[in-house]
Amino acid sequence: MIGTEVKPDFNYVNAYIRHKTEVDNILAKLKGFGVTDYILISNEGVPLSGSIVNKHMHEETLAIMTATMYGAAATANGELRKGSPNYVSLGSEDAISIITKVGKGHILLVSGKPDLEAQIKNIHEVVQEVAAKLV
Repeated sequence: MIGTEVKPDFNYVNAYIRHKTEVDNILAKLKGFGVTDYILISNEGVPLSGSIVNKHMHEETLAIMTATMYGAAATANGELRKGSPNYVSLGSEDAISIITKVGKGHILLVSGKPDLEAQIKNIHEVVQEVAAKLV
């Protein structure tokens, strides 16, 4: 409905707050796989943690766009009678961005050089480690 405001599920935000240091340390491992930028958000698009090179980027806008893209991909798969996507990949000439679900209440966007998709297994292991902390 027009004019309604999405209210974040604070249980998921609070799960991050309780384990902030541990989660941030786990996420830092992503840099070792060629990830140049990452942001952890709630399903509703609330930014929680990240490392973004472009300091002029509006973190809130990026978070909302990321949640919207993952949600649209999940809806499209649902219409096709397929399961929720493991990840959504956005490629360009000079970079690739990967959006993946982290447990029930979080989404992670990572970005790096075009060969980053080859690291999806390692990225997924970090996602699982983070998800275990956010239950």
